[in-house]
Amino acid sequence: MHSHALALGDDHVGLWVHAAPCDNGVLLLGLHDSEQTARLAAEQAWPAPAARLAWLANGQRRALSFTANGETYRADPNRIFTPAGVAATLAHYGKDAAAARLALARFAGQLLVAAGLGQASAVVALHNNHPGGYSAASYLAGGKLSAAASAVHLGEPQSPDNFFYLTDARLFAALSAQGFNVVLQDNARVPDDGSLSVFAARRGLVYVNVEARQGEVGAQRRMLVALRALLRDGQCPTGG
Repeated sequence: MHSHALALGDDHVGLWVHAAPCDNGVLLLGLHDSEQTARLAAEQAWPAPAARLAWLANGQRRALSFTANGETYRADPNRIFTPAGVAATLAHYGKDAAAARLALARFAGQLLVAAGLGQASAVVALHNNHPGGYSAASYLAGGKLSAAASAVHLGEPQSPDNFFYLTDARLFAALSAQGFNVVLQDNARVPDDGSLSVFAARRGLVYVNVEARQGEVGAQRRMLVALRALLRDGQCPTGG
């Protein structure tokens, strides 16, 4: 395991990386340190050396907190990958300034390099949610996030919190056929919220968010195992 100290304004944020022994494998990436269920599920379902696992170490907090020019700011680390997203997340947390925007933009660049995004064949984001909030149902017609999706499949409508959100139509079809809840991002029309999925779509990267309810390690592990089988060609060799 390698540990990186990434500069963020006047502060530093840790990133630990379990490196895989090849340059074209799958990158598993955790941006919200409060979502520990996702980390546990990934370690169980997709252990090294089958993939590269990078995790932002932020004191098990969701939001980043940092200082720039003596002022304190907060931001969501999954909203910092475009200029529009940086501005919006700073405004959401109540304070915006040019120095803070610059600090977040530089931090995002460092993060992606240290995590190894440039060498990845696919990016698998690891996230958790809570009942009654964000879910696959949010993307249905009339839902608050419907503009971001081109297709939604609810294979398990009783558990909409557990779902895949992805940019690749072939993976959408394959996971839908297995009975999972799956949302296909509309890569041409998705609103720019600064998230990694928007960044990936603009660069033609295969991106999959494996989203599950906090505490449901088994459900998220099952999702990751299914995805791992579909991405096998991009994995690092295990030698076994």
